[in-house]
Amino acid sequence: MYMDCETGKFTSGVHPHINDLIKGMNPEIQKKCYLYHYQADPEYPEGMFKGTLRVGDVHQY
Repeated sequence: MYMDCETGKFTSGVHPHINDLIKGMNPEIQKKCYLYHYQADPEYPEGMFKGTLRVGDVHQY
């Protein structure tokens, strides 16, 4: 699962903020999510999300 998130100090309301995902998302779903974003890398406890996508990442299904 891919989840766009905001990481800046100010939220636009277009995407959920990383803090909202940390506090409000079901932990079982968190573990399935790759995060992607347009500001600074999101900071979250290790193992909470599947990972963070970066430019050039490739996933094959």
